[in-house]
This record gives sequence, structure tokens and C-alpha cells, in this order.
Amino acid sequence: MAAALGDLPYSVQCYEQALALDPAFANARNNLGTALQKLGRFDEAIQQHETLLAQDPDFIDARLNLGATFASAKRYDEALATYRDVLRRHPRSFEAHFGEGDALRELKRFDEAVASLHRALALKPGHFEANVNLGTTLGLFGKFVEAEAQYRRALTLRDDPQIHVCVGATIGSQGGRFEEEEP
Repeated sequence: MAAALGDLPYSVQCYEQALALDPAFANARNNLGTALQKLGRFDEAIQQHETLLAQDPDFIDARLNLGATFASAKRYDEALATYRDVLRRHPRSFEAHFGEGDALRELKRFDEAVASLHRALALKPGHFEANVNLGTTLGLFGKFVEAEAQYRRALTLRDDPQIHVCVGATIGSQGGRFEEEEP
């Protein structure tokens, strides 16, 4: 409850107390790692997730959270390897395809990122963030027409002002000109 209220340092204390009583309490360790990630304490978060995975290699949420922590720490190669490990075990994991796509985009491997995000959207076509991330990736790859279409798909899911700006910027990237203000 403390994390929901925004008191992450208190959440960390609670999870640490739970682990002091029961070091094998998997959910407490996973939640501790996630709280530490949100606090920007990446090395500690990674340690918690890796400790948990040494105890239970099949704890998929811990493996996904480890990938997210690597990504938050801008350790994209390790995030990619972690997400691909999840996909070997769970090939229909939306979260792993989504994370893989984001890691690949950050590594500037745009063709692979687009393919991964398409696989994620095949599993959850109505996922707003995946639609937006695919639009962003297509735009970075110079596929402005496709990016615009993807952003417009995202807008059918949620009318978000930032995505309207993305549509406008993408149209501008296709050769549209913005009016310059007179001095």
C-alpha cells in the first residue's frame, strides 16, 4: 500500500523487514527489486532480482523486472539478453516482446525493434504504449507514413495530446512545412 501512495522508501523498508523474517519470500524480493528500480538504485535492484532468480529460475515476473531494470539503467544489451531469455521460455510473452522491442530501439537496431513490437501487438493489439512505441520506432527508422498511421491507431485507443503532437511532427517530417512566425 505504501508504494501505491508514493512512499517508496517506506516500501523498501517493509520488503526488507519481510525478507529479514523469510529470506525465501519471493514476492517480497521481487517487489523490493522493483521499488529499488523506481528509486534509481539499479545495482541493488539487479542484485535482488538475480538473487530471486537463483532461487527460482522460472519466476517470470522477476526476469521481466530484471530486464526492465537493465533498461532503466541504460544497460540495453543486458536488457535485450534478459528479454530474449524470457522469450525462449515463454515465446508468447507480450511483456518480453515489448521490452525486447524497446531495447532494440535503444540499440538502434530498428528493423528488429519494429518486428518485435509487431509481435507484441499481435498478442495485445489494443495496448496503447506498444502502439506509441512502434510509431516512435518507425519514425526513428525514417518510416514516417507508417509512423503516422501507428500514432493514429494509438489515438483510437486513447485521445492523448502528446500523441497528437507526434502525429503533427511526423507529418512535418514527411515534407510538410511549419509556418514561421514573423519577428
